[in-house]
Amino acid sequence: MAATSKPYVQEDKQFRAAFENNSTSPSFIMITVVEGQSGITKTGCITPATLTHAIEIERELQPDYSLRGLSAEVALAAPDHRFYFQKPETLRAIGFGELEINDAAACDIIRRGKPAFRADRTGQIMVGQP
Repeated sequence: MAATSKPYVQEDKQFRAAFENNSTSPSFIMITVVEGQSGITKTGCITPATLTHAIEIERELQPDYSLRGLSAEVALAAPDHRFYFQKPETLRAIGFGELEINDAAACDIIRRGKPAFRADRTGQIMVGQP
């Protein structure tokens, strides 16, 4: 019987710190998304704002741009940063089709145990917190 490897899960402290970043250089978070219809699972890196927007679409919540509202609470409470989305518009909002390849450099940094962010002026993915 073949062993299945569990996907890397970003350290919770680092995940939470990304939500507290009020800079114009957004931090990245690593999430695992399960597409509710097919069960297809993908892991990738996005910004907290992208995730909270997706949660708002999926749950039909009012937008909250502060990263402190109900959608952020839902995101921060998810075990292993794993999310189940069914609505096509939600999956489009997080870029589900390309989730594993978009911002792969940020995921490489996070897998090394470091935080990652996108520099606001250059768009370059950087190591650390802005």
